[in-house]
Amino acid sequence: MSRRSPKPSPWPRRFMYITGVVMVIFFAVALNGLYSGNFALAFPMFAGLTGLMLFMIILLFLHNRMNR
Repeated sequence: MSRRSPKPSPWPRRFMYITGVVMVIFFAVALNGLYSGNFALAFPMFAGLTGLMLFMIILLFLHNRMNR
């Protein structure tokens, strides 16, 4: 009789996909701000992108811990 491990939650992976899409949008808006000279738009977007990168790293860590 083999015991099956419980299925891991799909939420970290879903949040990673959503975060990736948001990061691409932020990056496009930040580049648009840089090229148009609108630095008031570009720098907060790069700051938000940095925060999203940290969030993605935390999600990857959680995802790897859950799938161990």
